[in-house]
Amino acid sequence: MPAYEVFAQRLPHRGSVATAKCAQVLLDTEFEGRQDAFNSVELLLAALAGGLLEGVAEARARLGLTIAGIAVRVGGTFQDAPRKLQRAEYTLWVESDASDSTLASLHEYLRESVTVGNTIAVGCEVVGTLMRGKPA
Repeated sequence: MPAYEVFAQRLPHRGSVATAKCAQVLLDTEFEGRQDAFNSVELLLAALAGGLLEGVAEARARLGLTIAGIAVRVGGTFQDAPRKLQRAEYTLWVESDASDSTLASLHEYLRESVTVGNTIAVGCEVVGTLMRGKPA
């Protein structure tokens, strides 16, 4: 079973940094916020986006898809009391000449196999749409 590890630390001036493998992500850990870093909710939504994009890459071989491009937009609805993410919603655009039924199979595969999506769905509603083409 794969194991994952992230190391995060507070920076001397403002914010924090998380490191995994050879990559770093700047974290917004300031009370007043910052525009040049992901806050914890944005990081969670980015993880869902990454999982969906990774899932499409995995499904290409599994379903024999030809895909020219993919993009995803993920949003979240936040509840104040108790503080939690209530809903995560995504739109996934796929540029492909695959049939509608094949794209429907792709979306079903993603709903069943994206680890972050399945994990988030335990605590909040996760809904999504797969569309053909590019984002407007």
